[in-house]
Amino acid sequence: MEERRREAHVLQWHPAFYAGIQIELEGETENLFFESEHQLGTKPKEIDVLK
Repeated sequence: MEERRREAHVLQWHPAFYAGIQIELEGETENLFFESEHQLGTKPKEIDVLK
């Protein structure tokens, strides 16, 4: 039961990284555009080979 609880807890590091990078680069904000997330493609993630 304890292992299940640990697996269910997923660390969400994206918001912290986004905030940190904005703080780190705040001196360059006039030259930068910050976007929280950006889709790189229109297709869902796929795997090429499954064994």
